[in-house]
Amino acid sequence: MRTHSRYRVTTSYQAKYDNPIRFESGELIELGGRDSEYPEFLWAKDEKGREGWVHQSKFLVTSEKKAVTTAHYDAAELNARPGELVTAEEMLGDWSWCSNSEGKKGWLPNHLLERVTEVLPFAIRAIEAKDDAVMAEIIRSVMPEFGAVGDGFAINDPEVDWMSQAYAEPRCAYFVVVMDGVVKGGGGIAPLVGGAPDICELRKMYFLPECRGLGAGNALMARCLQAARMHGFKRCYLETLDSMKDAQKLYVRCGFTKQCGTLGNTGHGGCDTFYVLDL
Repeated sequence: MRTHSRYRVTTSYQAKYDNPIRFESGELIELGGRDSEYPEFLWAKDEKGREGWVHQSKFLVTSEKKAVTTAHYDAAELNARPGELVTAEEMLGDWSWCSNSEGKKGWLPNHLLERVTEVLPFAIRAIEAKDDAVMAEIIRSVMPEFGAVGDGFAINDPEVDWMSQAYAEPRCAYFVVVMDGVVKGGGGIAPLVGGAPDICELRKMYFLPECRGLGAGNALMARCLQAARMHGFKRCYLETLDSMKDAQKLYVRCGFTKQCGTLGNTGHGGCDTFYVLDL
């Protein structure tokens, strides 16, 4: 079951396997015994010799001890400390696939997790004309932090001064992050210029310092990707700088993978790092 709920770890947990089994759909695995405590899991071994517990929903049995995998799966477990906050992304057989604040992922038993009800210190809404001036100021103040000035950077795009109009175009969306009634950041999506019609670009996601580290990046990314799916896009592309390490951690947490070259023709030749996400 897919979820994105927040939990607090109640008891420390140490991963038990150094090189656990992991696979994609269509691979052959060898089956062992069923777990006595968690009977939905069976011990399995892949062709590379990696072993671990695999949920029965991830394979089809072809013979007494053989099976073919039906989905991506990773048996990695997550080291966790008491009081640590994690996000559960999937639940299977009394275990949850979780990610922590460092972007590390793995399984944790549900009995060690306590649901957290959070009151977020920010709100996210669609951009309005009244936000244009402050959003332009944010973009022009944040980008120089990372050396993103001069030719080849989004700071020089004409739309910076009229974001609400630019993202009112078909298949576009832009959202702002508001704290105490004041816009502190934003981000959006639009069709990738020069790209295939099913690819969108994640654009101009920037936050003032006081808005960072609060979960706004995760929340805004989720809102942007939701809009991308609603507009029928199948992939999301973004360009960034190698120096923007925290931003790249967010991209990886959200499932983006780094790629070698560019897509489309964004005009942002100053960027040197590129990511894509399958929606």
